[in-house]
Amino acid sequence: MKVTKGFNEADLHGTLLLTWALSMIININENENLSWNILKP
Repeated sequence: MKVTKGFNEADLHGTLLLTWALSMIININENENLSWNILKP
C-alpha cells in the first residue's frame, strides 16, 4: 500500500495538527511560562 506520492511539498495539515496538539497540552498543564498569542481570523 502506497502512503504518499513522494512530492516535495510542505505538510500544512500535519503542521496545523501538531501545533493544535501542543497548544492543548500546554493548556492542560497550565504552563504559563510559554506565552502563546491567539490569532483570530
